[in-house]
Amino acid sequence: MTIQEEIDSLRDSLKSSLTGFFKRFYMEHGEPLVASFIIGDDPSARSYLKAKIKMGQALGVKVKPMELNPDMTEDEVAEKISEASAAANIHGIMIEAPVPKSFDLKVLQEAIDPSKDIDCATSRNLGALLKGDTTLEPATVRSISSIMDLFHLPRGSAVAVINRSVVIGKPLALDLITKDYTVFVCHSKTANIRQICRGAAAVVVAVGHPGFLTRDFVTGDSFVIDAGINYVDGKILGDADYENLVGFVKGITPVPGGVGRLTSLYIFHNLKVLIERYVK
Repeated sequence: MTIQEEIDSLRDSLKSSLTGFFKRFYMEHGEPLVASFIIGDDPSARSYLKAKIKMGQALGVKVKPMELNPDMTEDEVAEKISEASAAANIHGIMIEAPVPKSFDLKVLQEAIDPSKDIDCATSRNLGALLKGDTTLEPATVRSISSIMDLFHLPRGSAVAVINRSVVIGKPLALDLITKDYTVFVCHSKTANIRQICRGAAAVVVAVGHPGFLTRDFVTGDSFVIDAGINYVDGKILGDADYENLVGFVKGITPVPGGVGRLTSLYIFHNLKVLIERYVK
């Protein structure tokens, strides 16, 4: 199978498993409910929320939009999130990004009870990764890690991650180290970045620049996971120069249709993990 076909197969299997789980949960406990906070009218945040609502419907989970006025103070928003965290009928909470510049997303995420943190955004849940506990991970990280497994790379293989954010790069590095990969975390200040990437068995790119990763970063034996999302002239493009890399590298994930195919499902996988851990 091609990488695309393997991703689709993994998606179908995961979707089937989650649908069965939430159906059983509904019969025993009632409707599973996710509160998704959105502040203002950012188009991309709205798009992400819409996609989660649609996926939730397919899986049997209600995703309730929690609309907040951008004129509210950060403390007021945090209080609303805390109130939702305390509600017994709410099983998962997340905050749609981006948020208005007057808010610090990291501060707001800390208002989420870790037992309902379905995107692994709180310090407590992220901290567990430092101890090698990968049971709960940011959804994008889980998606990338699952795709990496499809490559069947030998233990100890070098992986270059071009991203150092707390959302992708840092937690992904911890995940891959736990799986015995040798990880190089690269960023805009990394010297000899092309040389590092060419020496790696796989390259993960998420920099927010369409076409950033070109042939001079890779070899014909490289695998590429493109976690970039860019909107250009009404099209969604990744960070890799896909047209010039496909057929040249050993394998590459497309955008759309690659990492994003699994990410929204792993949000609900995390919901399942937290329900199993905390709901009695």
